[in-house]
Amino acid sequence: MKLLLDQGLPLSAATLLRNAGIDTIHVGEIGMSEAEDAEIIQRAREERRVVARLDADFHTLLALDEATTPSVIRIRIVGSSFLWSSLSKVWMRYINKPYNICDSGE
Repeated sequence: MKLLLDQGLPLSAATLLRNAGIDTIHVGEIGMSEAEDAEIIQRAREERRVVARLDADFHTLLALDEATTPSVIRIRIVGSSFLWSSLSKVWMRYINKPYNICDSGE
């Protein structure tokens, strides 16, 4: 799986995920910190990346366009005690499955 982290996620999350072996870039690393959602969607599509973000609006944009790609992971944080280092541990639990639904675009 290749991830594109949206601006709401910290740059450090990209580093943690890369250190865990996940191909990850952050929009801030590629000059897209202030990019429109449509631009981020297009970049993810071109690079076959799954978008990880905090906002729910990507799903609406994709549905309105009847798009099948890119896949989107919405991270919902409840409370303030979330540790970003936990994110890589959770993804590593599922990332190496023989069939990855995020890569399929479903």
